[in-house]
Amino acid sequence: MKEKQQTGPQKKARAEKPLRLTPGEMKAPISVSKEFFSIYNLLAAHDHFTLLLNNLPDNNPDSLNAIEFVGDVEKLLEANFFLIKKSVKRVKRVK
Repeated sequence: MKEKQQTGPQKKARAEKPLRLTPGEMKAPISVSKEFFSIYNLLAAHDHFTLLLNNLPDNNPDSLNAIEFVGDVEKLLEANFFLIKKSVKRVKRVK
């Protein structure tokens, strides 16, 4: 069965809909970051990305896009790390 190609508003709505977050996580997205960093530290996360990158095929033109994407996700992860640290410091000051 051929899938109907989405265009315009349908495509945009789908692109902005989370695929993995639960409704509870969408209401409190910071909880996702806090849980992640309770399991992984930055070094461990970077090690996982390195493992992924080391297993990319050398002869695939999409590998360059994947390398750039992983770099961007690493920056996003680091930014989340610092947002969590700042939010924890604010909570401690308020108490």
